[in-house]
Amino acid sequence: MDLLIFDIDGTLVDSNEIDRKCFENSVYHVLGDKFSIDSKVLELFEFETDTELAMKLFMHHKGRYPRTYELNQVKNNLIQCFESFTSANGNFIQIPGARQLFRELKNSDDIALSIATGSWKISAEYKLDSTDIRWRYVPLISADKFRNKFEIINEARIQSRVYYGTSNFKREIYFGDKDWDERAAKKLGMKFINVDKTLNSNSIKGLSSFPNMTELMELFAEYL
Repeated sequence: MDLLIFDIDGTLVDSNEIDRKCFENSVYHVLGDKFSIDSKVLELFEFETDTELAMKLFMHHKGRYPRTYELNQVKNNLIQCFESFTSANGNFIQIPGARQLFRELKNSDDIALSIATGSWKISAEYKLDSTDIRWRYVPLISADKFRNKFEIINEARIQSRVYYGTSNFKREIYFGDKDWDERAAKKLGMKFINVDKTLNSNSIKGLSSFPNMTELMELFAEYL
């Protein structure tokens, strides 16, 4: 059995831009005049997860990490922003082919699926539900308890072994769209497949859209 672990933003869901805007707006409403929504402050930081970004923003503007109630306020504001966006613009958009492929993989006896995202759980679930990607009954590891993607992907591996009742998988492959996704996967000894909608064609090194399961398995057989 192969283990396939997927990122969400930019990988399954075309959500990077609205996620960034809503996150900035959500923090602004908690920090108030301590944080300028027109600033380019997000560009000052490299961050892998919602938790890491929130901690850096609060430290930058308040000289301390956010308290639990403040993080909860940011999370609630984030969902409200998503709801406003989808009410005005329609649901989030899947990366082409993601919904169909995920459904096919989920129904396969030879594939174990998991999700490892830098988003908070409440944010991740909203975006997946909005695109009608059938993620339930699949291990989903989020940034609520972790600050970086290495920890999140590793936890997804651990929980997947328990969930699927195996001590080892034949192959472990992570699908993501960021440099830190690739670094984390390689550090864990996993194969990495880059998902980038700007690519002109598909190969095992980069997918601009998701093929069907048969085509994906053919790519695996040829290159992995």
